[in-house]
Amino acid sequence: TGAGWLDRWHQARTGNRLYDQGKYEDAAQAYNQGLVEDPDSPVLHFNLGAAQYKQSQYEPALKALQQVPTSDDTPERTARVAYNAGNAAYKLGTMSEGSQPQKALEQWAQALVFYRRALGVRPDDADAKLLNTWRWNWFRILRLLIQRDAAQSLLSYIEGVKRAGVQAEIELIKIDPNFKKEGRPRFVHS
Repeated sequence: TGAGWLDRWHQARTGNRLYDQGKYEDAAQAYNQGLVEDPDSPVLHFNLGAAQYKQSQYEPALKALQQVPTSDDTPERTARVAYNAGNAAYKLGTMSEGSQPQKALEQWAQALVFYRRALGVRPDDADAKLLNTWRWNWFRILRLLIQRDAAQSLLSYIEGVKRAGVQAEIELIKIDPNFKKEGRPRFVHS
């Protein structure tokens, strides 16, 4: 909007305030407006994904999270993106479980790939809550797959993903180094 040319992080901060107040739909609108002004912003894409996830909009959340660049050089961000993407893929699988079991298996397999990526870049993460959630979701997905006698399908799918070279490799977030520290955007926690 009008303030965007003066303050490139205005929409991110507005969205963060709304997100913190539990106004996820309004926060998503603010993040989307910010993306109009800065379409390549990893912060805005991540936060949009978090706001959409909170509204149970898992497919758009996953798409937004997949727009965030990640790499082994940015392990904290990579782990957070992969973890949130894994949660969104897991929820999509859960929603498909009754009507489209094969699709559910594919989404759960995708969630496993995301969780493995998250744990791979931060295996010693001090945040026990995240690690426990990752492990719980891994075991739940594996149990569901085994119950459906789909272990071979899972292995085939993961090998296909590896062959396709599906990875989340990226560069660092570039934020104006002259911007005041307190004015910089932050990633919201979902």
